[in-house]
Amino acid sequence: RGGAPPGAAPGPPPPPDAAAAAQGEKAGDPRMHAHAHLWLQYRVASTRILLAQGRYGAARQAVTASQQECAAVNEQLLSREVSLRQIQLDMHEGKTDLTLAALSELVGKARKLHQRDQRLACLVASFAEMQRDHGMDAGALSSFQEAEHLLLQWVSAHGLTETKSVYLPHTDVLSRVQLSLAQLHAAAGNHPLSLLYCGRVRMVLGVSRDPSPSTLCAMHLQVARSNRLLLAPSSDGFGGASHPAWGGGGAAPPG
Repeated sequence: RGGAPPGAAPGPPPPPDAAAAAQGEKAGDPRMHAHAHLWLQYRVASTRILLAQGRYGAARQAVTASQQECAAVNEQLLSREVSLRQIQLDMHEGKTDLTLAALSELVGKARKLHQRDQRLACLVASFAEMQRDHGMDAGALSSFQEAEHLLLQWVSAHGLTETKSVYLPHTDVLSRVQLSLAQLHAAAGNHPLSLLYCGRVRMVLGVSRDPSPSTLCAMHLQVARSNRLLLAPSSDGFGGASHPAWGGGGAAPPG
């Protein structure tokens, strides 16, 4: 029978890729690996963490590598998030005009996929914030409304109104979107609608697992300002000279 004779020294082990080579070129295709998507999720998460840590050089390298790996397997959803990290890095470098155009193109491509989920909502919300920062209030209002609609559909499907679950993700994004809508409506003079959105923010923060103190404070400030403008339309919303209690000049109190 074949094989090495008894007592003979064992031969060298086969090369690590011998099994892959035996199966042909397809074995080297990343799409044939069982955990390719899990690996890409890790790569995308690493870009988000590096950016949050302020390690911009390492984040840019991770973004480039992640884009190449997503392209190798034609992964569209995760590639969209990586592109958003790229845009955020460009914003950090002050390339605001280029990032607005890039984000507009990215939103357009995402809409064509018809994957109307929380990823698209977060992307549209980011686009709306940039539109608002560039003074494009009408476009920002439309984009924020689209983002709110997408997020409400998603959280309602997970039982936001029925179960009051405190473990629903993306409620922080929803509350910021609704606060932005309240602020935009207030800037347009529609203070009753602004107060309605503030009420929505209060409800969402009540079921959020980690409510943002800054969002909560901004909501209370907007409620106070809108209420003041409803009572005194000629005021600037913070009292001015007509309301000394808010810091205005006004007449001196009687001695």
